[in-house]
Amino acid sequence: MNYEIITLEEKKIVGISKKIINNGEAVKDIAEMWNQFNVKNIYNEILDKAVPNVMGIYYDYEGDYTKPYNFMIGCEVKKSDSLNEEMSQIIIPSGKYAKFTVRGNVQKAVGEGWMKIWNMNLDRAYTYDFELYRNNSEDMSDMIVDIFIALK
Repeated sequence: MNYEIITLEEKKIVGISKKIINNGEAVKDIAEMWNQFNVKNIYNEILDKAVPNVMGIYYDYEGDYTKPYNFMIGCEVKKSDSLNEEMSQIIIPSGKYAKFTVRGNVQKAVGEGWMKIWNMNLDRAYTYDFELYRNNSEDMSDMIVDIFIALK
């Protein structure tokens, strides 16, 4: 799987988050969060977006990807003055990232992308990894998603 090494500037993210325990339920828990994000229309509750894209962020790892971590679904914002009680804010620090791009059925393409990444010999920092959904299509079977992996 091809990737490029890039340097990103700091990003302020607002969204909903949950601690994920990797006990075989992680995929189900994350799917339930996406459902909540969509059903409750959280996207429209996030004000002052810097860009219109939705992100899935993996952070506060308690080891590698097989250990507990936090997961957030949200958007990059210019400022975060209006958080409701369900939302929180994180800062993705500037740094070096491996950028992967996947395309296809959103769930299948992202899942297969992560499977390949987990089997690669990357010098991962396990700080903030994230998916950026490009919103290139309303067709969920033809989405482009960038996956960013923090590197040491």
